[in-house]
Amino acid sequence: MNQTTKTILYIVGGLLLMALLVGILTQLTPPTNWRKNYTPESSHPFGSQLVYERMGDLFDQSPQIITKDPFYQTVYEPRQDLAYFFHDDFISIYQELTVEELKSFVKRGNDLFLSANRLSNPLKEWLGITLLDFEIDPETDSTYIVLPGENFRYPIHQEDVQSFIEDDGFYNTKVLATVVNGSSKKACFVRLSIGEGNVYVSSVPDILSNYYLLNPRTRSLISYMLTQIPSNRQVWWDQYKAVGNPGSGGNDDPGLGWLALFNYLNEFPSFSWALWILIIGSLIYVLFEGKRTQRRVPEIAPLPNSTVDFTRTIGRLYFQVKNNHRIATKRVKILLAFIRSTYNIPTRHINSDFEQQLVAKSGVKTADIASLCFKIRVLADQTFVSDDELMNLMYDIETFYEETKYKQST
Repeated sequence: MNQTTKTILYIVGGLLLMALLVGILTQLTPPTNWRKNYTPESSHPFGSQLVYERMGDLFDQSPQIITKDPFYQTVYEPRQDLAYFFHDDFISIYQELTVEELKSFVKRGNDLFLSANRLSNPLKEWLGITLLDFEIDPETDSTYIVLPGENFRYPIHQEDVQSFIEDDGFYNTKVLATVVNGSSKKACFVRLSIGEGNVYVSSVPDILSNYYLLNPRTRSLISYMLTQIPSNRQVWWDQYKAVGNPGSGGNDDPGLGWLALFNYLNEFPSFSWALWILIIGSLIYVLFEGKRTQRRVPEIAPLPNSTVDFTRTIGRLYFQVKNNHRIATKRVKILLAFIRSTYNIPTRHINSDFEQQLVAKSGVKTADIASLCFKIRVLADQTFVSDDELMNLMYDIETFYEETKYKQST
């Protein structure tokens, strides 16, 4: 099985495993998602689907969700019957154009509803308010909201109150609700009259959620907050940021839109599991199979470099052309070269001194050395070599090689 086939099998197996896990996980009951997203389409505890549906009962016209365009491109007609609704953890309006359009929108008789834990600086500067951190009294375990002129306390979890409203007195401001914790009593819902319209600011966005609407003790508080807006208003709920429009980030905050889209999709457990399995599977593949692979290099034995084999090859070549003298001469030259390199004996004169040195250093019998040297001297004086003479010379040379090989091995 080659590497490509293995890779394909890994990929197919990973996809099948992913599909199996996603199928199993989609059949499981998803855990409750307590993340605070405030979107009108979300049915999670801190989504606002039920609040949005409740608006349809409180107002003459059904509310609309604005997702395609930012505010300054949505309210381009000089209308006076609108209530524009911002509901988020952080309302991040920074563009001067948007703030100026909001000012004009409210002054000509429309209403603006801001429900958030934090507001951008341009909004706070325009409205003359500040959202400060609400400090919980550690000796008090209850937090509640009270309305002007009422003694009823609407309970709220302490962690759901993060800020309160401090008014600088720029506009005619009316406190519509306060949050109480121990001896601390701070404004959390106010109305600012600006021109012919009003701006409603709530620092407890968690109240306008499915969780508190389903709670019988706080349900009427939500109706009270929404009915501050006249019932003849057309409510537009801004969700431009939640669909991830690039370049605006929703409320004119660049770069937040795609993150909001990802967070929205991440609310679905099957999508979350599939995404994590894909990421982990990709990391495993890169770790084990993504490295560079190479076909195994076959082991090739080195070519033999034997003097004897080379000599035999050359000898067979000359034997084919029947030039016995040249064959004998070549074999003798190779033999003498071997003697010079192996025993360091000069081969210029093949005489008795040469024979004695060769016998002493090679260990070959004296008779064999004498026979070999005699035939070499005879060859030097001949111009023709018969087949028998060539065969006898070859035999003596081969015998010399064999005996020297034996002597060297022992």
